[in-house]
Formats: sequence, structure tokens, C-alpha cells
Amino acid sequence: MSNSNFPSSQLQVRPASFNDIRYIQEIANKTWPIAYDKILTPDQLMYMLDLFYSTEALSKQMKDNHHFFLALKDYEPIGFASFSHEHDEVYKLQKLYVLPGIQKSGTGKTLLQNVMQIARSMGGKSLLLNVNRNNTARSFYEHNGFKVVREEDIPIGNGYFMFDYVMAVDLLENE
Repeated sequence: MSNSNFPSSQLQVRPASFNDIRYIQEIANKTWPIAYDKILTPDQLMYMLDLFYSTEALSKQMKDNHHFFLALKDYEPIGFASFSHEHDEVYKLQKLYVLPGIQKSGTGKTLLQNVMQIARSMGGKSLLLNVNRNNTARSFYEHNGFKVVREEDIPIGNGYFMFDYVMAVDLLENE
């Protein structure tokens, strides 16, 4: 019997709940050191992981209507994304990470398309995101229709800043 008959061998994306916080943390802890190795100091990396991915921080984000999704392959979490409503018809992709060994497999694109589709179904006309100005992920977002609209330098405490591009995509043009 072929494995393709089993849904577990297919990539699945499902809403994440408070019970999934540990999976989100595991993926972030495996992804961030590689994604930001040449961008952030080890101290800033640890500070930001704690700031954005502690159990308390993720619980608060979920309570504040950040919609989280997990990507699973063979029932194992391999990536996640989250988005929130900003204002009017504008939504924001808050997070999108895929385990390093799985990147370039289409998982990130599937997560992004899932977010775009749901934001559109909620009345969204545009989706924003922030990406570090030195992060190679910028090309992934450009390939998926996003354009740089401005730069932002965001103080995050402890003397640290996020030096980001703000990117946007028109959800109605990219259906």
C-alpha cells in the first residue's frame, strides 16, 4: 500500500492552540539560531526568543487574537505562522518559520498562502510583514508578491533594535 494514501504523508496545516505552544517554541529555538546567526548577537538572539516566544508571550499573543497555524508532516510539527488584524482591511503576518532542514520544500509557501487566504476571507485587502533588512527571507516574500514599502527601526528593549523592512502584498491581486 502506498504511503500517499495516508493523510500523514501529506503536508497538513491546522490552527494552533495553547497546547501547541511547546511546538512553536521548539521550531523557533531550532530556526532562529540559523536564520539570525549573522544578523544578531547571541545575547540579542536569546533576548528576542524570550521576548517573543516565552510561554507567557505566546499565550498573550494568542489571547490578543494572533491566529497561529502549525504545518505538520507525518504528524510532526515542521513550521508555523501567525497573523493578526491591524486595522480596517489590513492584516499583518507576525511570524513564519519552517525548520531549517525542511526549508525550500514548499512548506513556507503553503503556510503563507494559508494566511493570505484566511486574511482575505476575513475581509483583508492587504497583508503586511516585517523582515530584518539583512534577512535572506526578503527574497522569499518578494517571490510571493510582497514589496518593500518602508524601513523601520524598532526599539525592543535592553538597548536592542529590530532593523526591518515593512513589506506588503495586495490580497485581492494575489488570489
